[in-house]
Amino acid sequence: GFQWWEPVEADPEEVSEYKYVTPDELRDMMYNKDNGLLWSPWFIGIMERGGFQWWEDLEEALKPGSKYCNEDITYFDPPEEHKGVYNAEEHGRDTGVLSNEDAAVLN
Repeated sequence: GFQWWEPVEADPEEVSEYKYVTPDELRDMMYNKDNGLLWSPWFIGIMERGGFQWWEDLEEALKPGSKYCNEDITYFDPPEEHKGVYNAEEHGRDTGVLSNEDAAVLN
């Protein structure tokens, strides 16, 4: 099988710890709510929308023009624990930050 080990150079402001796991170990870590782990919504979205399949066929997934490559953009709403003030009810998928006009009103 395909193996690729690169040293991890994670930004300590973004990553507190890491470890190499198998796909089954990752599934258990992601879906076992008793472990207290909090996952980025974009990571969960990637894994649930094909990430595990890519991982199982990694050699194919890493080839240019792979059957796993596409140009689709998938939007999803983050779970409550990841929402910030920019995710207010009146915001849509293409909004969420103040426009210049709104900023002028606040100043």
